[in-house]
Amino acid sequence: MLIKRRELKFITYFIYYDEIVNWIKKNKYNFKKQYNDRLVNNIYFDSYSYDSFKENIFGSSEKTKVRYRWYEKFDESNHGSLEIKKRKNIFGFKEIFNIKNLQITKESDLKKIYDLIKIQLDLKKRLYLTARPYPTIINQYSREYYIDFNENFRITIDKKIKIYDQRLSSKINIKNKIYTPDFMIVEFKFNQNFNDEIIDICKNFPLRVSRNSKYVNAIRASAGI
Repeated sequence: MLIKRRELKFITYFIYYDEIVNWIKKNKYNFKKQYNDRLVNNIYFDSYSYDSFKENIFGSSEKTKVRYRWYEKFDESNHGSLEIKKRKNIFGFKEIFNIKNLQITKESDLKKIYDLIKIQLDLKKRLYLTARPYPTIINQYSREYYIDFNENFRITIDKKIKIYDQRLSSKINIKNKIYTPDFMIVEFKFNQNFNDEIIDICKNFPLRVSRNSKYVNAIRASAGI
């Protein structure tokens, strides 16, 4: 599955959560909850020279991220998806590949996770994963979903973000959480044909657009930079 879209990201502290939700609910585009809140988990894969990280911090016009995503708590799901996010200038797309029979537990071996994902991909898609074979970071957060009345715009709120460094582990490491401030990330997602409308939606939004990458933030936090 191929998803093309634009994204606008805003970062703030969780103490402003009520203010942000109140703005969303009172917006004239009549945003409503799309799904129940979900716990989101990601394993990020990078090259051994950190190509994905470097593409972001050096402002490359083309960026690629590879991650395995699943929902619910550890041990509670036996399937997820490999997501390949590519971005060129301000536009991006995401390819999603369902992965079956992969249960992530607190004792899972990272190499086995990589191998189980790889074997379910066709040869072309394996190239993305083999170019970024190094499991670097796991993050976990609670996500809220809102959709406008025409279902052209989606807003997500990510809160309670946790980060775990995997770079020196052979098995899943979720014992040692990396300390980070209590950030909250608000993201607007929409088709590129709705640029004028998104300006109207965001004109009174109390935050400014920011360059933000959960993956970059996680690497920086784990490295203390």
